[in-house]
Amino acid sequence: MTVATKVATQPFLAACRREAAAHTPVWIMRQAGRYLPEYRKVREQVDFLTLTKTPDLAAEVTLQPVRRFGMDAAILFSDIMTPVEGMGVELEFAPGPVVAHTVRSAADVDALRVPDPKESVPFVLETIEILSRELPDSAPPGAADALLGKLADTMAAYLKAQAEAGAKALMLFDSWVGLLGPEEFRRFELPAVQRVLSQLEPLGIPLIYFPNQGATLLPDVRQSGAHVVGIDWRLPLSAARRTLGPELAVQGNLDPAALFAPRPELKRQIDLVLAEASDQPGHVFNLGHGIERTTDPDAVALLVDYVHERTAR
Repeated sequence: MTVATKVATQPFLAACRREAAAHTPVWIMRQAGRYLPEYRKVREQVDFLTLTKTPDLAAEVTLQPVRRFGMDAAILFSDIMTPVEGMGVELEFAPGPVVAHTVRSAADVDALRVPDPKESVPFVLETIEILSRELPDSAPPGAADALLGKLADTMAAYLKAQAEAGAKALMLFDSWVGLLGPEEFRRFELPAVQRVLSQLEPLGIPLIYFPNQGATLLPDVRQSGAHVVGIDWRLPLSAARRTLGPELAVQGNLDPAALFAPRPELKRQIDLVLAEASDQPGHVFNLGHGIERTTDPDAVALLVDYVHERTAR
């Protein structure tokens, strides 16, 4: 997944670099999606897979929450499984992603290829090119290692191509990493994450890593190579900052359920997150996970406006 903004001096990129910003920037994971009526209108015309592979439509739904709420960053509308098709994996959505033949053996891993993103996902790159113009200025261990290595190289090439197409920041989602203990994280996942981010570091743009439910992993996450670490709502940002140290920015971490609360309670929850982040630079306001599809868009509007007002400097 990719987060992109138009101008490097905007609050989102400033916060990623731990620089003072005009206000605390806000964007929301899955902000382009089913909770928005304008998105649902587009989905009435096409299925999900067609939407992700049609640059004009993918760019349109990416821009929808930016237009409606004044978000400080846009998240590319795509799917985390998009690049694996180019590796030779048969994939369909019914309604979620279904892999026809799972990777079970070393031979299965050997059969996978690391594709050229320009050939395997040209629609993603074209979508980013559109957005860069349109965004407003505001198995056995050996086989497992081989598989993770190929996935890492594929993700690195995929994300690098997105940056070359115009993305100004990149985010690596690690949705299931919370299932791992620290030892397993250090043994298997951290090297793969480092392999991805080290290949992206020469790009000179902010790199965000989101280890979902990874509170116990943060001491090792410091070594990931990320510039910004996303924190889910289960850990106070103050605790995350103490563990990560002053060199890293943090992103998060309002509980998505807070958007269903009465407005005064929602504001109180937002205030708690801002207090935990403190006034020091390097905080990107976000949810602690993806927004729920039944969320009231008016609650999102309140969130964005309230954070901007409360943190205006």
